[in-house]
Amino acid sequence: MRHVLTLAGLLVSLTLFAAPPVTQVAPVTDTYHGADVVDNYRWLEGSAAPEVESDPDLDRRVREWSMAQNAHTRSVLDAASDRAALAARMTPLMEIGVVGLPTVRGRLHFNTERKGDEAQPVLYVREGADGEPRELLNVNTLDESGLTALAWYLPSRDGQLVAFGTYQAGDENTTLYVLRTGDGRWLSDEVPGKVGGVNWLPDGSGFLYRRLRSLDDPYSGQVKLHRLGEHHTQDPLLFEQYREGPLATTWGPFASLDRDARWMQLGYWTSTSSNDLWFYDFRHWQRTGELVRQDLYIGEAGTASGVIIGDTFFMQSTIDAPNGQLIAVDLRRPERSNWRVVVAER
Repeated sequence: MRHVLTLAGLLVSLTLFAAPPVTQVAPVTDTYHGADVVDNYRWLEGSAAPEVESDPDLDRRVREWSMAQNAHTRSVLDAASDRAALAARMTPLMEIGVVGLPTVRGRLHFNTERKGDEAQPVLYVREGADGEPRELLNVNTLDESGLTALAWYLPSRDGQLVAFGTYQAGDENTTLYVLRTGDGRWLSDEVPGKVGGVNWLPDGSGFLYRRLRSLDDPYSGQVKLHRLGEHHTQDPLLFEQYREGPLATTWGPFASLDRDARWMQLGYWTSTSSNDLWFYDFRHWQRTGELVRQDLYIGEAGTASGVIIGDTFFMQSTIDAPNGQLIAVDLRRPERSNWRVVVAER
């Protein structure tokens, strides 16, 4: 009860201070499906807004607004009589550690863990489930401010290499790096561009990935293949987001490889609730440089994706089945007449 009263006292004290700095109202009207939507504060996005060209004066105004708001907040919170008592109670509650789920590659177990006093999680590796954890990657040592975050990590098939992505200050513009598990040393490989969707090749010689062609254009998705030791500008382009037409401003393409890197499935978001889906013989492309596209779903209402085991694509789909169904497709005979329903909609 004492802490409830302390919080109540803090809230009451906040009402006694002056109002925050005035925020300029600059209406911008967008029309969605015939309805006008007014945004009074679009200007606060600054040049980060996709539809705004670089505007240093606008960005300066946004910075000044942020600094004024922060200064006002600090003047209120720092002067609140009950703030110290409340902070003393909340600090230990907020400093509870977090342990991530393990990723297993043979006998190697990888997982992240953030202790209560750490700004960002640390990546550990151990031999077997009961082995002694060894620190493999600590982004807290890269940036004393604690603003460099580990976005994701993915070990190779044998666990000897780890691809990982980091970004700074919450911008989510992830850059990919690679390290060796044995000694933690980083390789020279570096791929910028909000990288994700990584799939290692079976032999660990490289990986498939998705990135943005330009960080200034969120609708510039690319699917590429990176070979270790090569510069990312030399990575072959397998697919690129459409630059014109109604599909140029969707979430764009996504791709994955089967375990043996025989087949590559590639999807393209046509809306927030539907996607096209096709596949390629990945080995044929590696041998000849020719991408032969085989369509599964094009222009349908619904989503479809799945996993490939051997030559069979197990596809979960809501197309013609709003509650979902599981379909087996033999990729050597992908015609719809050969599809087999494994789990019917019900």
